[in-house]
Amino acid sequence: MFSRLRNKLDIFKKDNKGAAIVVAIVAIAFIGMLVGMLVYMAYYNYLMKYVDRKNKDNFYSAEYALDIINVGLQKDISDSMAEAYVKTLQNSAGMDADTMTVYFKNDFAKILREKVCDPSDQNKWLLTHLTDMWEAADLIHAASAGNKGAYMEAIGGNNSLTLTNTDYLTIANVKIVYTNEDGYISMIETDIRLKVPDLDFAQSATKLNLEDYSLVANDSLINHLGNQDEVPDGISVNKGSTDLEISGSVYGGKNGIQVGKQANIDFIKDPTDDSNGLDLTYKLISKSLDIENASEATAGVNINEKYDTFVENINVTSSNFKGDGNMFVGDDLDIAGRNSKVVLKGHYRGYGNENTISDSSSSILINGANTTLDFSNLDELVLSGHAYVGAKKYDADRDRLALGSVYDKDTVYTDDELTKAVSDKVLNSDKIEDEEQFDNQYDEMLNSDAYDAFTAKREMNGEKIIPQNTSDVLMGESMSVKANQLMYMVPVECIGYIKGTDQQFVTKNPMTYDEYNELLNTPDPESSEYKDLKAEFDSNPLNAGKDFDITKVKTASRKAYKYEPVRLSVLWTEMGTAAYTNKYKAVYRRINGTVMVYLYLDFTSDENLANEFYRAYCKYAPDSVNLYVNSYIKDLKWNAGLKSQLTLAGNMFYLNNKKEVVVVEDTSQDSTKFLNMSLWQEEYSNKHTALMHTLKDNYDAMTSAQLTSDVFDNLVDEKCIKQDGKHQLRT
Repeated sequence: MFSRLRNKLDIFKKDNKGAAIVVAIVAIAFIGMLVGMLVYMAYYNYLMKYVDRKNKDNFYSAEYALDIINVGLQKDISDSMAEAYVKTLQNSAGMDADTMTVYFKNDFAKILREKVCDPSDQNKWLLTHLTDMWEAADLIHAASAGNKGAYMEAIGGNNSLTLTNTDYLTIANVKIVYTNEDGYISMIETDIRLKVPDLDFAQSATKLNLEDYSLVANDSLINHLGNQDEVPDGISVNKGSTDLEISGSVYGGKNGIQVGKQANIDFIKDPTDDSNGLDLTYKLISKSLDIENASEATAGVNINEKYDTFVENINVTSSNFKGDGNMFVGDDLDIAGRNSKVVLKGHYRGYGNENTISDSSSSILINGANTTLDFSNLDELVLSGHAYVGAKKYDADRDRLALGSVYDKDTVYTDDELTKAVSDKVLNSDKIEDEEQFDNQYDEMLNSDAYDAFTAKREMNGEKIIPQNTSDVLMGESMSVKANQLMYMVPVECIGYIKGTDQQFVTKNPMTYDEYNELLNTPDPESSEYKDLKAEFDSNPLNAGKDFDITKVKTASRKAYKYEPVRLSVLWTEMGTAAYTNKYKAVYRRINGTVMVYLYLDFTSDENLANEFYRAYCKYAPDSVNLYVNSYIKDLKWNAGLKSQLTLAGNMFYLNNKKEVVVVEDTSQDSTKFLNMSLWQEEYSNKHTALMHTLKDNYDAMTSAQLTSDVFDNLVDEKCIKQDGKHQLRT
């Protein structure tokens, strides 16, 4: 019996059916508890971080509201400081430094108080002035505390605004309550202190010294003998004078001094200076000096040796001009028309030395026939720039030029409005009428979405778009006659070769746009490069059904085309010189309705290569150079002793007794003179800028307010004009 029972127990021991499922259930239960604990801990951690973030967000929201107020007050401080500073300078005649400091502090505090105070009580701050800053920053302004957004009030209703010893203004008892979207509230209570800036005035050169000037013309100083047909009724205008004499310093205006129609201005030394024992110098300041049709013996402009003249340009057209003293010219002396006579004495410094653009690159340009020049009494001549062949101011594409003439960056055009504006524009030439507008608005137009859409529409219509002239052509001269431009044109012997041969396809310069386009873009299907590029194009499934156009492959070289547009090696071989450049520049012009392409040598910005080419060409073709120069110049008197006081970025010339051109080489290899040109550019440009705004030459002492205002605004207190109708100068 026991043996049978033992046997049965042994069987039960060996029978383990169901044990695995028990182990699995226990394991799953254990893992479930672990997962549950982990999920709970993660969830609890998330809740903690969420609450912490909300607390921080709410705190920084209130801080942000206060920061907006602080930024707005900083603008009030900056504006008040600028206004008080300018006002102090404008009223500083006879003040010492300490008095000016006190004057500034009082004015600053007064101006700032007016910005932040309650108009009905200057001893209280205006709540809406501060809350308006929130609205400007798109921060929600709550109507009451507890509502969503930022709310402000004065603690206890005491919104006091106090000034302590002219040192600082205090906006007292400011309370800001911020409530976020979940109802969390944070609160800041504070005073805001606005410190009066500490400025120590020296007896500054920035003070306007009107008493030194005999004439100040804010816009223009004009003298000409024209008729009065266009003068409105009720306006009386005196005609110009042929014997106008002005002594003392003169500001000729932001639009320039204009003399013409046989009138004249003589800027003379004050006759009373000698009798009073004075040896004074004067300033003649203007944007430009424009003299036109003033060729009679008593007409034109004559500047006495006692003047320091600061202008951007001097333009002499069929007129007389005599300049003495110290002349500082930012750009060119441009002589045009016929029979102009120019006499330079004293010191002439053309200080503009840009070598990539024609603007601010000082030179003497002789574009007028029968010109007489007299440099025989010139003590110093500085020409820091080069002459250029003007290209950028022309646009042969009539539709693009029309668009540039009507384009306004602040206007959003529909396609129809844009098309109509362009079609309605009447153009008489390809010249951009307003070059200043070109430098700003025209370039902005070229980079605009409106222009991109306009061009895309024209391309879809299959219209011809002429490339834009993007730069002028650098010449190797600091003084040049217009005919000298011919020596920079690519000779016809260098143009239009069939690739790999000496056979020419085109032998013209200039040529029509169609001829140049054919010369430039005719493919060579037999070339290996063309075949490789075409095979690559055809192998791309995306190009299925499309025609291969080599002109749209940016990686293609001239080897894929049939013609070599320009082969300059022919010129260098003919001249027997090194290759001064291997580049050429195409200039597009519209002449009598036909687009012509002029090809010029391109020295880019390498003025030394341009200078060397000019000298080499004068040796290579002296007869041509003599013909060019003598076709414009009637007489040129030169000071042989000027060499040591000559600073030239490019070459210039004079004529010997045989009327032959004698080249005066540039001084770029003289390290001292080269350095001087760079220093003068900044020094004299800054002086001219300062003089054009404040009548003083201390640029570093100018304020931003003065720099953005003209002489009238810096001299005349317009508030006084508005109050009593009388002009009162700031003295």
